[in-house]
Amino acid sequence: MKRFKNNFISFILFYLIFASGMFCQQENDIFGPLNRKIFGDYLYSQKDYLRAFDEYKNYLKVYSNDTVIYKIGCSLIEMERYNEAEDYFKTLFINSKLQDEAKLQFYFVKFKQNDPLPFRELCETGTYIPEQYSKSINCLKQITYFYDKKYLPDSLELFYYFNQDSVISNKVHQLYMGKYYPEYKSSLTAALLSSVVPGLGKIYTKNYSDGVTSFLLTGLFAYLAYDNFKAEHNTRAWIFAGLGSLFYAGNIYGSAASAVIYNAQIKINLEGEIKAFFNLHNFFIPKIPIL
Repeated sequence: MKRFKNNFISFILFYLIFASGMFCQQENDIFGPLNRKIFGDYLYSQKDYLRAFDEYKNYLKVYSNDTVIYKIGCSLIEMERYNEAEDYFKTLFINSKLQDEAKLQFYFVKFKQNDPLPFRELCETGTYIPEQYSKSINCLKQITYFYDKKYLPDSLELFYYFNQDSVISNKVHQLYMGKYYPEYKSSLTAALLSSVVPGLGKIYTKNYSDGVTSFLLTGLFAYLAYDNFKAEHNTRAWIFAGLGSLFYAGNIYGSAASAVIYNAQIKINLEGEIKAFFNLHNFFIPKIPIL
């Protein structure tokens, strides 16, 4: 009986030690590299790129995986950490099943750095351009011209890369014309118009309420001055004449300023429209299913 009791106690102790070891093993496995990759994939699918990046980095401490490296690069793009993303994509340029995709994303990173001239020079050298994605990279090259403040290429060359869809082609043509021939208003014309008819320059710049207000106020003071001169109330007449002159001069200056503001707004609106359009179409970068 005593022997049985000792054996039973030994069995219980052994079971507890074994169960404890198994529990610790399972607990450690939860934070093991394979589970971290699975969790990283989930975070990536939920667009939680920062935490996905951390999980993937821990996985790569144990295993090498091109897909994970590629996803890290894409995550860094989303976080606007372009220099780091570039380094990750470069590691896939040789002997990788994703080398062409990595090269495409490398060009996209260079494009996102908002320096058009070096990007176009890189495209022209043909370095790292994969054949299957050459049109996409050339699309990026053409898009840089819409962000360039100094130069636009010949329209035939530009539109060639956006002719896959009539709606897209028409929109690109509209943006091109808006950038090449912006509907700016002349400050000189606005000032001259307002010197002839107060407020007309502001109406020319589509600032209708201010234009009407300027016309009414300037006309009112001119009438009051005339009426008081006619009634020989010279003091009041000169006061109204002075106020009318100030409003008249301010109306001319304000019309010229209104043209400047109008032109700035045209430029801001066009830049916003260009950015929104190309963002909507993901800069014509094809969607690459990465598992």
